[in-house]
Amino acid sequence: MVPLYTKGQMPRKTKKDRESRQVVGYARVSTVKQSEEGYSLEAQQERIRDYCKLWKLDLVDIVEDAGVSASTPLGKRPGGARVLELLESVEIGNVVGFKLDRFFRNTMDCLSSINSWDDEGIAFHLIDHGGQTLNTSSAGGKLFITFLAGIAEWERNVISERTIMALEKKAKLGEPLGTAPYGSRWNKKTHRIERDTEELETVSRVLDLHVAGLSIRKIAQLLNDNDVPCRGRAWHATTIARIIKRAGGAPE
Repeated sequence: MVPLYTKGQMPRKTKKDRESRQVVGYARVSTVKQSEEGYSLEAQQERIRDYCKLWKLDLVDIVEDAGVSASTPLGKRPGGARVLELLESVEIGNVVGFKLDRFFRNTMDCLSSINSWDDEGIAFHLIDHGGQTLNTSSAGGKLFITFLAGIAEWERNVISERTIMALEKKAKLGEPLGTAPYGSRWNKKTHRIERDTEELETVSRVLDLHVAGLSIRKIAQLLNDNDVPCRGRAWHATTIARIIKRAGGAPE
């Protein structure tokens, strides 16, 4: 009889595995020195364990990526690649993480991953979205998570486009352009301003913290405490205020 898969390979998951209770968890931070405000690896791991205990899921492992940007596709991160490897097991039918931005910042990466997992009978769980849990085991949950991924990328693009348009307008008026704002860089070859994906991730984090109610001084302190790269020697409240204002928010 011809085997369904070659030696050394695990059989691919099918829809019949939907009842699996086994889980692999995933935690990520962008900087090696971690935040103490709910984004640290330890805090994410604790939330994953609590979630699995609450829903009676069998946690097989929690995989980490420390100091890795979410702009890197999941499969190209050391921990992300390990998650995908573990999901090859026929027993594991769930992947759990704290927030969507721990997994993805690129809509296509998110959609392709979720669709592939759905085809294989794997449910994707998010522990915290505005205090609510989400998972793709239902059509509604899958739709909402993919919608969130699209909105997150749209927000980053809007911030970048506003910056580029403002600078192009200043250039046409002959006004001095100065240094490219945080989240963008000058391309010396094309003489145009372009997005800086690493800095845009920090912009998104600043906006998340601001929406969560943190003051601009507290946000600056958190970024400094976590060694988040800045343009000068340290983050200041005035810099945070400019980032929020440029993104369309109203700093305190």
